[in-house]
Amino acid sequence: MNQPQLQGINVHALAQKCKSKKELYNFLTQDCQAFLPKIESTNIYFFKQIFRAQKDVSIIEHNSLLLQYLRRDQVKVSAVPQIEGLTVHDFLQFAKLNPQHLKYLPDERDWVHLDRQWICDVLYTLDPDEIQTKINSAQQNRKERLEQNRDLVVEMRPEFADALNRCLNFSTERGKSANLMKDSSKRKRKANEIREVVEEEKQLRNDKHTYLQEAKRLKDQQSNFQDELIVLKRDKDALMDLFEANNLGNQVEEFKF
Repeated sequence: MNQPQLQGINVHALAQKCKSKKELYNFLTQDCQAFLPKIESTNIYFFKQIFRAQKDVSIIEHNSLLLQYLRRDQVKVSAVPQIEGLTVHDFLQFAKLNPQHLKYLPDERDWVHLDRQWICDVLYTLDPDEIQTKINSAQQNRKERLEQNRDLVVEMRPEFADALNRCLNFSTERGKSANLMKDSSKRKRKANEIREVVEEEKQLRNDKHTYLQEAKRLKDQQSNFQDELIVLKRDKDALMDLFEANNLGNQVEEFKF
């Protein structure tokens, strides 16, 4: 598409109609019917690019791209779930692979604040088949991860899986046998095995009780030893004081003689 013939308008004429960012935004979205992101996700430079129908893009060969916009009545509203693989970053990386998509987006430096729903709607309007394929793939990957993490997978032969998909039966009975087909389900132990385990656990509890009693006895004994050491140390200090007092008395008597 060739560069459209631009028409010069006096800035004062523009200012008479819309001076502020909000007024410019309302002019573009209401009077011009341009489909834009939320006003918080836009800036004046994006408005200027829409006015001039041109922007600079570093990844394009000629560093210049004819900027396009979608009219609000052309937009196809998308329903994109908030799951891994369908983030703003994923959709913007998808857009970078096709320069035709970049014609409808702001500069890459302004992508950080872009509204996710607006990006999805623009790309879905431009390339609905590819976007729907991307959504289906992300949903399938999420389903497989959840089944693996929640242990919801039953391994079976491929022909059995095909037969299950073709099966027209619908279960009307109660039961948990299907859940026992999972890899994580264990074979139920026999009564004798259960009794053996119970006896082992009982013996372990008895051994643990005996161990705790012995540990308490040793701790009390250690505490008594420490108390006795304190008493002995106190007696020792008293004897030393008495001994020093006797020596001092003897020295005084010798001095008198």
